[in-house]
Amino acid sequence: MKIENPLCTVLKFRSLWILLALLPLHVFSEGPGTDDSSSVMVITPVAQEEIEHLNEDEGAVVVIPSGGMTPLSFDWSAYHAQFAEPAVPKALSWLKEHQRKDGSWNALGTPEGEGNVACTGLALLAFLANGDTPSSSDSGPTVAKGLRFLVEHQDKKGFFRPRGAYSANGQAIATYALAAAYEVTDNILLREPLERGVNVMKIQLTDPGVFDVEAEGENAENLLTGIWQVLALESASLTLRADLEVEKLLQLAVDELLLRSALSPNGDTNKTLRAVQALALHLSGRAESEAARESITFLEKVTQPDTLPSRENLKIKAEPREEILFGYVAVHAFFQQNPEGENFSRFKSAWVEILEETQADDGHWDGFAENGKRLGSVVNTALGAMTLMVYYPYLR
Repeated sequence: MKIENPLCTVLKFRSLWILLALLPLHVFSEGPGTDDSSSVMVITPVAQEEIEHLNEDEGAVVVIPSGGMTPLSFDWSAYHAQFAEPAVPKALSWLKEHQRKDGSWNALGTPEGEGNVACTGLALLAFLANGDTPSSSDSGPTVAKGLRFLVEHQDKKGFFRPRGAYSANGQAIATYALAAAYEVTDNILLREPLERGVNVMKIQLTDPGVFDVEAEGENAENLLTGIWQVLALESASLTLRADLEVEKLLQLAVDELLLRSALSPNGDTNKTLRAVQALALHLSGRAESEAARESITFLEKVTQPDTLPSRENLKIKAEPREEILFGYVAVHAFFQQNPEGENFSRFKSAWVEILEETQADDGHWDGFAENGKRLGSVVNTALGAMTLMVYYPYLR
């Protein structure tokens, strides 16, 4: 069938745009500040002949960003504006205002307490999905400070500390954020931390007992960790293109996710887990499998209008604490199934309306019910924004 939608055409050539990246040479440099917590990494253009004069003592490292080259005959900025969701700038503005001085975020977006690796990774993923990088004029310092927090809070083994509520979740989400950032910037400073993060996930997947010791008793078996591992490894497989082991780990992560789901008492009826299965199978190249078809069929039945929340009845037949998370995973799964399909069009439109109705005036989301609110405003706001931007990366 002939593809008419330019968005779908972009999907076919995403990897090509990444490989053909052709952007100006830049450097990372330390911005004004009196200490590590107040300094900001910024990117400034430099001439090719000036590179040889830069060294580590001068606080600069040469970086060649990569955002994907697109045909000059097509106005991608106009196309992005045509599809942009008005709720996204408000959400990103709220996240920007609630970033901590050290570059991190915590669940509630407050200056008290420690930064949370999982929250920081999710917030960064929202900005990166919008096309923001450390060189962006508006949100550049926000992204740079967040990435710096992750890199500086990763130990030599690759574990991110402090981890937050779920160490395995935080590990996978932080690695996903580094992979997404490396994909759009090609910043060599991010490659080694990304590789270390992937190596920890290898430990999680092949020798979980070792990770349990490192996790200091935290729950490393959380089922939802699986989708963040899959997303991180799928993104890493695009950026670390020559590393075949990453692709093998991706398939192993999907196998592990499916196994854990099968062992879960309510794995067959849990809406979020079924959405997770569908997304994981499509991201790993198993879209034609029977398991993928069954998961999509299940999602079709549980995403009809009478199951969704509205302004009058903000209740959703999803699992506790997973309302906005369910929407993000389900929209993403339907998009991967078919960006021109009825499932994506129907459910994405409905979920956009829900998010617009429930977004606070200042741009954040709290969740639809008390259980959802326990995830915190930062998590819900990042996930809400990411839901609205599922297709944004394919417009660049």
